[in-house]
Amino acid sequence: MLTRLALLLLIAASLLPAQPAQWFPPEQLMTIGVYYYPEAWPESQWGAWGDILEPRPGTEVLATYADQFYQGSAAATRHKLGKGHVIYIGVDSLTGELEADLLAKIYADNGAKPARLPLNFMLDWRDGFWTATNFTDTPQPLPVPPGAKLLTGTNPLPPGAAAIWQ
Repeated sequence: MLTRLALLLLIAASLLPAQPAQWFPPEQLMTIGVYYYPEAWPESQWGAWGDILEPRPGTEVLATYADQFYQGSAAATRHKLGKGHVIYIGVDSLTGELEADLLAKIYADNGAKPARLPLNFMLDWRDGFWTATNFTDTPQPLPVPPGAKLLTGTNPLPPGAAAIWQ
């Protein structure tokens, strides 16, 4: 059985283009130059990770590191590609506030108004229905607009509960 699987994989691999450039045309890629990972440093120096980015010309730097080894290096970038943008946030902060602020700016730049939800309070839209799940330890108010029909759950939503509305 293993021999057949190995043979099948070899045949499939032989059908792929030989060079990665044939898989992903270079004009559609963005070189960001990630080359150092601080998680290899002693834990006393870092509690999260960050990539050092080397943006190409035409790539906008959205955020830079303020201190330590990374000071002045790009932490997040945006590059126009076709009708959209490629956004790379190369940092995982301890609190998540930096990432939330960057995403709020990106959404606002595109006309959206994202909600600032508590950590572990999940909100989702799918097939015409809103769902909320409260994984926090306190009741959370639901962002149900006037006139919407609450199909299940209560407002506020107790810890460990879920709600659906339309």
